[in-house]
Parts: sequence; structure tokens; C-alpha cells
Amino acid sequence: MIEDTERWRRLQRFVHSARFRMTAAFAGFLVLAGATLLLAAFAVLRFVPDEAIQLTGSGDFVPDRSDLIGVLAPTVGYAMLFFVVVGVVGGWLLSGWLLRPLKQIQAGVRAVAAGDLTHRIALRGAPTEYFELAEAFDGMLDRVEHTVDSQRRFASNASHELRTPIAVIRTLLEVAEQDPEGTDYDELVQRLEITNRRSQNLVDALLQLARVEASAQLVGRVDLSAIVAKAADAVRTEADASGVIISTAVDPCFVDGDAVLLTQLIVNLLQNGIRHNRPSDARVNLAVESTACGVAVIVENTGTGVDPRIIPTLTEPFVRGSSRVASGTSGTGLGLALVATIATAHGAAVHIEQSPLGGLLVRVDFAAQR
Repeated sequence: MIEDTERWRRLQRFVHSARFRMTAAFAGFLVLAGATLLLAAFAVLRFVPDEAIQLTGSGDFVPDRSDLIGVLAPTVGYAMLFFVVVGVVGGWLLSGWLLRPLKQIQAGVRAVAAGDLTHRIALRGAPTEYFELAEAFDGMLDRVEHTVDSQRRFASNASHELRTPIAVIRTLLEVAEQDPEGTDYDELVQRLEITNRRSQNLVDALLQLARVEASAQLVGRVDLSAIVAKAADAVRTEADASGVIISTAVDPCFVDGDAVLLTQLIVNLLQNGIRHNRPSDARVNLAVESTACGVAVIVENTGTGVDPRIIPTLTEPFVRGSSRVASGTSGTGLGLALVATIATAHGAAVHIEQSPLGGLLVRVDFAAQR
């Protein structure tokens, strides 16, 4: 009974397969075309008299309609059988050839479903619909693999970042427990407070990043010049304390977006330029300018250089350039990640490169508003 059920399921899968349907369609079309041609031949026979025909003077015999039908009828039977055989065999072979790229795509999908994100279909040949489908699938896999790798690095780095302050707090408490009389409790409380504040800032930054990714919405028309002024005021105290000079050059520009998120974007860019700078003659330049493609926000700072190999990953969470991180910085490693997330929510693109001033040049390009 089980074998009969399995056999019936295989038969159903075969009947509903694309190859069977293509074969049936090809054979049916060929038989229909042959039948139409033969019916046309029978239709022509209507013009042949159904009586004996005698040519005048020669005495030659001319077949009448019955004679022609008697010869044509068996031929029609053989012709229809030929059409059926050729249609089925040819349709089966032709459909197999046409569906061969689809089987390659199917094998690729199964490999990815099994967990191999490095597999690519890499279909070769003419730019057919199959080729475009495989190319789109490979492009999707590139993005998925990049996202998965980023998530893995995020999980690893987040666990490390959260574990470090916890380990510091535990060590401080263990030392105080082993030597309670020799412990300076005022200093202990101060260090615990600093470490706890760092953990709180990190968690707050992670929550903010998650909120932006989950529910970023564009509100309306926003004046970037007003946002730049507000962001510059927000970081002025930190810049003065670090001895960093901020200069701005802003064109009157408007974009569609959320004023709060855009303010956070520019504040993060400025803070990144302030905190990762050189000790002396430190500057951060902020420019907002109209371009042929829309609006560009450009922030660059002085510095001691960044390893070019890590520049493409600076927008990922917790990725820092060790050569540009100032000692004792209060950054969480999420500043540029939040910038990239806010930019994506606004349909903008983030580009990072070495700055002629020695630090980084971060450019956020907003598309032209319709």
C-alpha cells in the first residue's frame, strides 16, 4: 500500500513537471498543425468530381474523389502517427535542453538552502531569462553572504564589547574583596561608575541602532542648514575640550527625511571627527553642498592616517581603526554604523576614503528630490 502511494506521488510529480507539460504542448501543437494540414488536403478534394473522369481524345484514366480519398486515408493515419512520435520524442529532448539551465539553478538553490552561502550558479551563455534569473540570484546571495558575515562579526564584537566592562567590574570587586582595608573606596566607586557608564552608553547605542533599523520613517521636508547648526552646537563643548576646531560651509539645501535622525547623523560624523583626531592642530571640516545628483554632506578631519584595508568595514558595528582611536575615547564603535543605517533609511549612500588632511573623509550623498 505504501509502495502504491509513493508510486502514485511520483506519477503526479511527473505529470505536473514542467518537462512533461512542455513535451505535451510541443507534441500537441505538432499534431494539431499536421491535422490542420491534412484537413486542408481533404478540403481541397471537395473540388474533385466524385465520378469517373475520361480525358477527351487520350483515353487516360483520371482518379475521382473516392480514389484519392482511398489512397490518402491510410497515408493520413501514418502521418498522424509520425507526428505523434516526433512530437513526443522531439518535445521530450527539446524540453530537456531548454530546462537544463533551470536544473542548474535548482541545484544552486538547494546548495544554498543546505547552508552553503558561498555557492554561486555562475550560469554561462546567452543573456536569456534563465541567465538573468541566475545573475539576480547570485547578486542576492552576495548581499545575503555580506549581511550574514556582518551579523556574525556584530555578534562577536558585541559580546566582546559587553564582556569587557563586566570583566573590569568583576576584577575591581574581587580586588576590593581580597583587600578591604587597603581599598580606596572613593576611587573604586569612581572607576565602577565610569565602567558602568561605558556599558550604559554601549547598550543605549545598540538600542538606538536597532530602533533606526526597525522603524526609520521619512517625515517631511528638512532644512539641512538648520540641522548642521544644531549639530555643531551639540558637539561644541566636546570639540572645545578636545582642542578641535570645527569649520562649516553650508549651501541652502533641503531633503526629505526625519530631522531628528538627520541631526543624529551629522552629530555622529562630527563626533567621529573630533574623537579620532591628532593631538595638535586638530580640525574638522563640515560641508553641505548641492550636486547634480542631489545633496552631499561631507565631513573630513585631520589625523594620523587609517589602514586602507579597514576603510570598507568602518560602517559595521564595533569596527575601529586602531591607528586613529584616541586613548581614552568614549566612543562605542557604533557611530559610523548608525550613520550608515540612517543614510540607508533616507535612500542615501555613504562613501569613506582617506582625507588629504590625514584623517578620514566621509561623504553622504542624498538623491535629488522630485
